[in-house]
Amino acid sequence: MNNTKKQYELTIKGKIIIVVAAVFVIGLIIFLLIPKGDDITRISIEMVSPNEGIVIDDPVLGMSTELKVGKKIKLSSTIYPENHKNIETEYIVENPDIAYVNEEDMIVGKKAGKTKLYMTTKSGKTVKSNEIEITIVD
Repeated sequence: MNNTKKQYELTIKGKIIIVVAAVFVIGLIIFLLIPKGDDITRISIEMVSPNEGIVIDDPVLGMSTELKVGKKIKLSSTIYPENHKNIETEYIVENPDIAYVNEEDMIVGKKAGKTKLYMTTKSGKTVKSNEIEITIVD
């Protein structure tokens, strides 16, 4: 009687198939466990194109800006998570006598003073963006 044991060795092709299957299973588990972003978690507004006569204290954070009467700054917004591209939002200027946002998403200085600018969702769960303090000077 022959008591030899057969040993099987995986070929390189077999090893690749096992690794690909393991990566697929891990990716599927991660996909199922990560929240899908049903709710907006954050809105960020930034100033993207400063115009003549504007001094931005912190262009990255957009914390405060000085703007001359009649001058404009182009605004941009990002909604997180990014799968909410079509959500309706609106810019809010706390004191519209000082500044306003036009149809081209530009903040325009009306008269000297200070106001704050932020953005919110129009419906559903309201999420408020970061605030930008705007100082309008003559």
